[in-house]
Amino acid sequence: MHTLLDKIVTTNLRQQHRQCQYPVSTLPPLSIHSTQFPDIREPSGSSTNVCLRHRMFEYGTGLRNTSLRALRKKERQYVYGRFQTSKIFKEEMAQLTTCTMAGSFLAAGSLHGELRLFDINTGDIVAMHDSGQHSNSINSLLTCPLDRRGASGSPLLLSSSRAEVVLWDSGTIEAGGIKTFEHCRGGRFDPAGKRIVAIKQSDATRQLNIFDVSTGELATSFGLIQHGQRGYESTSRSVATFSPDNNLIVWGDMLWDSRVPICLHRFDQFSDHSSSCFHPGGNEVCRPVSHFVLA
Repeated sequence: MHTLLDKIVTTNLRQQHRQCQYPVSTLPPLSIHSTQFPDIREPSGSSTNVCLRHRMFEYGTGLRNTSLRALRKKERQYVYGRFQTSKIFKEEMAQLTTCTMAGSFLAAGSLHGELRLFDINTGDIVAMHDSGQHSNSINSLLTCPLDRRGASGSPLLLSSSRAEVVLWDSGTIEAGGIKTFEHCRGGRFDPAGKRIVAIKQSDATRQLNIFDVSTGELATSFGLIQHGQRGYESTSRSVATFSPDNNLIVWGDMLWDSRVPICLHRFDQFSDHSSSCFHPGGNEVCRPVSHFVLA
């Protein structure tokens, strides 16, 4: 009897909670005597005007009654409060692992190396490739920058797994990839969309390969590292990326000049399994725990 009554009261309070102004996903223990529903507390003194908050950050104007923590909380509410789920893409026959936009379509890679192309508006699959272009799961899928397109007039895609990097024309996915770069991983386009940098690896060596997007041929290779040498462990999982000016390449703890090519600098190594990237401004390299300014 007690259990039945408790269930009735709890159900009634939950119904009340659904009607409150600010419901929460996880409820504390409810009581029949007093139930206080949560309410949103605005940060003290923080303005609802985003421009005014940025001025406070820059010049410190009006910070007497407003803490930086309150301003940052307001910024997070402003950003994440404007994102909501629009559509969920599912595939019953494959487990999707990565995706990217391809014009008006969504391209997705799967756990078994398959590629799917979804219509953004309907969520239907418009093209697929299941012929095993990849020997294992696709862990990276990128769209060629600057809207460079293939022979079909559709955007170019670049998929990567642990053993292959494949260049695709999104308009002819069912026919297979344009070019497969064997024994490579971590493929990345350069900012101009004309070259691809990938890491070629074997059991005891690793090196950087740069391929021409138009021809699919190897343009140059450098940075050979053998097992036991410095940098071998730090590049085991890291990927190489181009700088915004298209000249420098950062790979693990090494900075390379793709025009020469020579290693310009070696950064302090904070982890054996981390990647580096360029700041969008181009004059800084960001690594876990730190960042470095390029003189």
